[in-house]
Amino acid sequence: MMFSGATLAYKAEAVELQKRLRHLQSEFDVLTAHGSTLVQGRRARVSASSTLNGHLTTLDDSLSARNLQMTAVLERTASTA
Repeated sequence: MMFSGATLAYKAEAVELQKRLRHLQSEFDVLTAHGSTLVQGRRARVSASSTLNGHLTTLDDSLSARNLQMTAVLERTASTA
């Protein structure tokens, strides 16, 4: 009789551990999904930042070229004055 009581106690503990394991697996799945979302968001931000930096570089090059043109015009204007 004593063994059957211990067996029932172990079985009950096993059921509780299985419930706890399912709960922890569920939490793990939620955290994994959240981590994946954060990584995707970071990748999107990095991509947007890279695109923006490319546009800023293009704009900077364009402004530098205009500055050189303006300097040449001012030099010609000063030399004819």
